Amino acid sequence: MLKIDRSFVSGIDRDPERARLVRSIVEIGHNLHLSVVSEGIEGQGEAELMREFRSHYGQGYLFSRPVDAATLHHLLTDDKTLMESA
Repeated sequence: MLKIDRSFVSGIDRDPERARLVRSIVEIGHNLHLSVVSEGIEGQGEAELMREFRSHYGQGYLFSRPVDAATLHHLLTDDKTLMESA
């Protein structure tokens, strides 16, 4: 698994150079046959770019604030995906 830190993801929708760097990191992960997790996604623009870059997973405040185990269970078993509930 390759996790991309929030410090890279933050602001990629406003900074083309940062976006190119993150796209390259995701491509490295794909070339190494790793699952890619993007951390710290806080804005819709960041999420859209990470989807475009084909990051396998994303986490961040856009999807959910930190929650306890019971709330997490509810989020994961609800009929909606976390992306739909954001």
